[in-house]
Amino acid sequence: MPSVIPHIYGAVADPKGAKIIPSERSTGIQNSGEPIIREALTFIKSVFGAKVKIGTIYNPKEQNSVYVQELMKSICKELGVELKQVTTETTSQLNGITNSLCQSVDVIYSANDNNVNSGVATITAVTSKYNKPFIIGDLSTLNEGALFAIGLKYSSMGIDLADISYEILLGKSIKNYPPQVAPKPEIWMNEKVQKELKFKLEENISETFNVIIK
Repeated sequence: MPSVIPHIYGAVADPKGAKIIPSERSTGIQNSGEPIIREALTFIKSVFGAKVKIGTIYNPKEQNSVYVQELMKSICKELGVELKQVTTETTSQLNGITNSLCQSVDVIYSANDNNVNSGVATITAVTSKYNKPFIIGDLSTLNEGALFAIGLKYSSMGIDLADISYEILLGKSIKNYPPQVAPKPEIWMNEKVQKELKFKLEENISETFNVIIK
């Protein structure tokens, strides 16, 4: 058994900002980051057009959300995409904020925010009323009314982390397993919502989906 108890993370967007790394006893896999945000925003632009106006909601008290929002701001500027960011610290404000946001943007995208993930049903009840697409970074909540989900399949990440943990428990040094950036995300679509929104997809876009739920 190792003399220093290792720490292996798997659901952290910004391990450096969270002061988990650098550390001689910590390693893991990010669950968000520049590659995922860039892929999501590039996908949104390709589907909704170069002039798409994107709205996003996040909790400014969540360090992971602030990190992701800075990435979104930078990448949207690079892509020439308009971004409107609004904040809330509670799920109770999501209804009013979403109503307001729907009147000024084309699409709402939440990349990685626990507050939003907890209130998906509230958000999608409003976006469906305005016939606006909602895109989320959590694959597991897609069936709650989002049109697309762009994120990681945590079961696959869990297998990778379990393999690392097993090797370390066998006596290998944690230094053999440096921290990893987030892997390529999967893109899922909710076909029921697509039909409700009467949203037409180009054939080449349809080919990019890893999963289509009915």
